[in-house]
Amino acid sequence: MRLNVILFELKELVRDRWMIFLAATILVILIFALQNGMNASEQIAREIEEEQTIMDEKQQTMLGELDSISRGLMEKPSVWRNPQSPAVIGNRYPRLAAKQPSDFAFLAVGQSDLYSHMVKPTFTDESYALDFSELSNPVQLLFGHFDLSFVIIYLLPLIVIGFSYNLLSREKESGRLLLIASQPVSLLQWLGLKMGLRFVLIGGWILVAMLIAII
Repeated sequence: MRLNVILFELKELVRDRWMIFLAATILVILIFALQNGMNASEQIAREIEEEQTIMDEKQQTMLGELDSISRGLMEKPSVWRNPQSPAVIGNRYPRLAAKQPSDFAFLAVGQSDLYSHMVKPTFTDESYALDFSELSNPVQLLFGHFDLSFVIIYLLPLIVIGFSYNLLSREKESGRLLLIASQPVSLLQWLGLKMGLRFVLIGGWILVAMLIAII
């Protein structure tokens, strides 16, 4: 009897167009989320590389000025621009401290829009640096990145709820619940079989869709 319940439920799900639409929606959402996460991860790596190039160019300029001053080829600049001063080095030529994205950073971009992935420590107080910080859209910061972790945490539970909210009410409204109750299977077993089959189908398709999207 349990096998008959599973086969009947599987046949009903296969004939339901909602399953095809749901499977296609999950696949499209996962592909878009992974692509968006990859773009964000590549942008972080690109920004770090560009900033490192700028810092290297500044360092070469500083070394050239130091060499020219030591040889007497140029006069010493003013105090606030003299590369021989530690304070000038600490403010005008800082080092870059950056966190490179890992190989699987595209799966969860996280709060990289709120917490910077690179910083240039200087002698200046942090409150002074806030005056030169770039303004960000608060709405974009509120929604965050649409990556795989966002889909798994926020969207997949909604999909599961929409896929299984009417397991019992649908049978009551169609009048089949009384017919099912007359069969040699308890209501809890029948409901558990329906939920278990849907869990296997959704979980299996999500894994397959994730694999397809990652590839």
